[in-house]
Amino acid sequence: MKTCLCLLTGLLLLSGCTKEENAAPLLASGFNQPISLRHQQPVMLPTKEQAELTITLDSLIDERCPRDLRCFSPGVAATVLKVQEQNGTRQAVRLYLVGLTTPTQNDSATIQANNRRYRLIAHEVTPYPTQTQNASNKNRQLLFTVKRL
Repeated sequence: MKTCLCLLTGLLLLSGCTKEENAAPLLASGFNQPISLRHQQPVMLPTKEQAELTITLDSLIDERCPRDLRCFSPGVAATVLKVQEQNGTRQAVRLYLVGLTTPTQNDSATIQANNRRYRLIAHEVTPYPTQTQNASNKNRQLLFTVKRL
């Protein structure tokens, strides 16, 4: 009886375990290379083994005017990146892209981390909204670059 109860308890505990299907995989990328991140996806720079920085796309809100509509304002895609140094210190960086951004309109921010400076440059948020496409902001991706200064 005690054995059956233990087995039943174990099965119930295991049935409560689920694999998170939408978990974003951990990436590694080098400096000066384009990086594409989804919501809550971390990237380690320059490598997983020697991460100088770990950057996670904490939030992305895309309120740009859909490509197939005429709007009074082009709208904006607002992103928040969480940057973690080697020692665990964290900071938030906000980057914005307005409407159909061109390469000369990319937003950037300079941060101080690990006793050096870095520049984070936002290039694009994809997919660009359309009137018929109702993609969740969590399904969008931010394309950006990190440069050592």
